[in-house]
Amino acid sequence: MVEKFIPFTDKVFKYTGVWQSDNGNEIISYHTAAQLEFGFCGSEIKLKVKTIQTEYIEFLLDGEKIVPETETDKLLVIKAANSTHTLKIIMTRHSKLRFWGVYLDADKKLFKTDNNKYIQFIGDSITDAYPGFSTTVANNLGVDYSIVSLCGIALVNKWGWYKLIDGATERIGMESTYFSLNNPQEVICPPEYRFENCRIPDAFVIYLGTNDYISREEQKAEGNCEFFAKKYFNFISKIIKRFSNKPIFILQTHRDDPVRKEAIDNAYRLMNKKFKNIYLLDCYNWGIELQSDGVHPTKNGYDVIAQRVTEYIKNKTF
Repeated sequence: MVEKFIPFTDKVFKYTGVWQSDNGNEIISYHTAAQLEFGFCGSEIKLKVKTIQTEYIEFLLDGEKIVPETETDKLLVIKAANSTHTLKIIMTRHSKLRFWGVYLDADKKLFKTDNNKYIQFIGDSITDAYPGFSTTVANNLGVDYSIVSLCGIALVNKWGWYKLIDGATERIGMESTYFSLNNPQEVICPPEYRFENCRIPDAFVIYLGTNDYISREEQKAEGNCEFFAKKYFNFISKIIKRFSNKPIFILQTHRDDPVRKEAIDNAYRLMNKKFKNIYLLDCYNWGIELQSDGVHPTKNGYDVIAQRVTEYIKNKTF
């Protein structure tokens, strides 16, 4: 059977999360939980791809996890009954996909799947945990999702706790990382993200502040809390300017940390004065069970966060 090649630029391919093409021949996924989805007719399709951390990539055929076969030329082969199918590929735990396109029988076709609601999660290790509250909330709501996060990252540039890579002299915060392709533990100077292939999220869930220097009274006295609030407001302003005024759900700190709570409250007040559809979820009073480090929730703690966030968003229209 004669095959035809459909390049990544075809409109049937739906890219969720952070993707970018810099050479016109391929497109590459970035950050966590980037997704590729499309439909096809027939019994077989071949993907021209290169995967990084393959063990963390999920292939879903008609909603069920599968393991593709690999041909000698490194094409990934998806086999199924001769019918109409949907294929979704999800990059988890910072895995990556380089995607050139697909081969299929010349008499078959691809099609674009219907758009599902889409939530983007932004944050640090609390958001990055996999499985964690982010994926659970998305699955509970039955929505598409992507995650832009990094363990140890702060909102504010030069703050945070993640390990610096060789050659780096200061930490980059989410205020800059969100608008870059790579996270700062991958490259020293991440290239700018052009937002060319991204879907516009229908809502955002943002949990920042865990790693910012806003936990002690002396930091408050130095003006850090006020500085953080203004930085958070500016960050939200940039997101709204990029995507328009979509619902944004801001999570309060989940720990008994009154100074940090005050800083996030102050940030929320600034946002709420200027923008619509900004919501503060009071994790501070949810009684989240913590691990021995006193920072990260236990499995039960993550489950409580996921349940509460799910219930809150269900009651909102987005």
